[in-house]
Parts: sequence; C-alpha cells; structure tokens
Amino acid sequence: MIQAKIENVVERKIIRCADRSSFMFFFRARMLRAALPSAIITALIALSLSACSSSRVGRAQYDPEVNFPTMTRFGFTTGDVSFLKLSSYEADQFEQTFRQATKDILLGQGMLRVDFGDSPDLLISYTVRERLIIRIIDAQTRGLIWRGESSSEINSPRVQPDEIEMAVSEALAGYPPDLD
Repeated sequence: MIQAKIENVVERKIIRCADRSSFMFFFRARMLRAALPSAIITALIALSLSACSSSRVGRAQYDPEVNFPTMTRFGFTTGDVSFLKLSSYEADQFEQTFRQATKDILLGQGMLRVDFGDSPDLLISYTVRERLIIRIIDAQTRGLIWRGESSSEINSPRVQPDEIEMAVSEALAGYPPDLD
C-alpha cells in the first residue's frame, strides 16, 4: 500500500518535470533520502559492534632496564578499592576475584605463584580509580617496574566478577612487555 503511494507520487513528479535536469535532480534527491537512513543504521551497527569487541587492551608502562623474563615468581599485596565504597565483604570478594583472575593469567604465562615468605620476584598490587590500575613491584628493591591500566571503567559498588576479570585481562594485556 505504502509502496504504491510512493510510486504514484514519483510518477506525478516525473510528469510535472519540465525537462530532464529537473527529473535528475528530483531522482537524486529521492535516492539520497532513501539511502540516508540505511547509511545511518549501518554506521550505528558498526559502532555498536566495535564497542563490544572482546580484544580491548589497556595502557601499560614499564621500566626498560628490568629483565622481565628472569622474574617468574609472584606474590600479592593488598589492593585499594576505597573509591568504590564497598562493604568489607564486597571488598573481600573483589580482592578474591582480582587475585584469581590475575593468578590465572600469570600462571598461563608460565609464572609461579608463591607466598610472601617464599621470596617472590614480583609483588602485584592494584588500585581502583574508575579504572583498574595494576602495579607490579620488584620484591627486592620495592620499586615499581610495570604499571597497567584497564580500558573499561569500574565505578560501581555493584561490580560483577566478570567485569573484574575483564578489567584484569585488559590491564595485564601488555605484561610482560615486549622488549624486542
């Protein structure tokens, strides 16, 4: 029904066109109006798909003087989630999820998790300030040797375990740094 009305209007406009250039102007304008909504929809779909990309990577900084391949034993220090205003139970849950996700990634890279008393090479610490910031500290010198930041925001006290895991994955995506 609507298609028939549009065709009828187009036919009347074509008949009213005095010359070929008027017809071409009308035809081009009509095609542009028809194509514009589909172009906008295509652009919105592309933007939404790129926002859902699972290959998000955070930013990382490191000390280029450190020989990262020799540092294979890691331990944890306490993190700071005061920004999120969590209850002590929620803070403990965050800490457990953070440690497990970090441990899984680093073990997957061939590193070894050790207790503080077993002389780790590295100490892992974190802070949440809208984004997860992971700090890797040389256990001997107590100096910061690597820092990674997630690209996704963590700014809700109701943060879910999968959000923490994704933020850890993003922040650690550049660890160990490629020194070549």
